[in-house]
Amino acid sequence: YTLAASTSSATKLSEEPLTCLNQGQSYELKLKKQFSSNDGDAGQDGPKNQTAYLSEIKIMFHQRRLQHTEKEQFAVWLKSRTGLRLIELDVPLTYNIIDIQEPKPRPNEVAVIWSASVEASVSIKINCISTEFTAKKHGGEKGVPFRLQIDTYSIYWDEEKTNRREKDSYKIKELVNKCYCLVKVFKPNGADRKNKNDFMKISKLPLMEKVGEIFILMCHSSLNKFF
Repeated sequence: YTLAASTSSATKLSEEPLTCLNQGQSYELKLKKQFSSNDGDAGQDGPKNQTAYLSEIKIMFHQRRLQHTEKEQFAVWLKSRTGLRLIELDVPLTYNIIDIQEPKPRPNEVAVIWSASVEASVSIKINCISTEFTAKKHGGEKGVPFRLQIDTYSIYWDEEKTNRREKDSYKIKELVNKCYCLVKVFKPNGADRKNKNDFMKISKLPLMEKVGEIFILMCHSSLNKFF
């Protein structure tokens, strides 16, 4: 899983990588099956009853103290934002997806079915910002970090039932993995300013101070923190 957004240049090697995102902006999330020599051919269950994947993409609290009240805090956020979800798909920019799950799951989650035979691309938008779940609820850098988490299940998929929009078009086999990356969500354009300011600060540090801190190079975020 790869998120098309750069990790923060201010993250030290001893810290977990953090990605800054803009509220309401579309970001590409690529889903790809890594085949091994034991996997055989994709679609080996036949053309009408194929093995595929169901991926649930969620926005969650990372800090344990907030996880205990996550449901209640999200409910308060939603109460004043009728019709809005914490995370949503930008459907026109999403491709190589077998199906988008309807009715929609929990408001902090989207779910898609995709095939192992091709790389899928899901475009996501996060509508909540990190500072909305702090005591003062104002802008700036001190907001709480979120987990952008993916739970993926292998499934049996019936293409004909999917085309007829039947509810039982797939059957879950087993959980394949859970993984996440840390993100902070800023008001529109706030993440760009944060990344620019962090880069300028790091570039002005003396060489020995840079070496002493050992900062992580900026790169696309990979959701590879498995648990």
